[in-house]
Amino acid sequence: MSLIIPLTDINPNHTKDIELEPELSLFVKSSQWPQEIQALFFDFLYSNVEHASKLNLLFSNTDFLHQCIPLIAYSELIESFIIIYSDQTQEPPEPGEPGSVLSYFRSYGYGENVLCSDCYGQLSCSSCSVEVHNGIPENKEPRDEEYDMLDIDNEKPATEFSRLSCQTLVGKTPLILTIRKPINS
Repeated sequence: MSLIIPLTDINPNHTKDIELEPELSLFVKSSQWPQEIQALFFDFLYSNVEHASKLNLLFSNTDFLHQCIPLIAYSELIESFIIIYSDQTQEPPEPGEPGSVLSYFRSYGYGENVLCSDCYGQLSCSSCSVEVHNGIPENKEPRDEEYDMLDIDNEKPATEFSRLSCQTLVGKTPLILTIRKPINS
């Protein structure tokens, strides 16, 4: 299951119909997302009981994380949040490394307009770069080849949080990501 939430659909005048689990709140607050993005995500959660409840359950009962790891992304290009409730019982095959962030995005129906991949996950470009702002990928550190690709993109220069989504493997913890837009967009 996945969901895309345009920022224009978020109600900042929410009624706080749900309490968020402390683990969920702390995970978002301790991320490296900018404060305004964090605030918008909390506005979304407080105004959407269904998804706040799902995330509450996953963060309060870690037994469920063996079956479902949430990937929570903010896309700068389409100005939307994307939540993928990744099914850990079925690893998506391609593109990129099996079980990569890119492979999950593709298997849940998100195309080039959400997360670009000029080389189809073959580690020969950097168009699929994302920033990992919280959570620990299965492969914590990029390989040298990934560093090399991250350094070639003048449109999205690498930051300390940058990873190639085709190489970043979803691990045992939820991930908070940013899909950056190119500088000239």
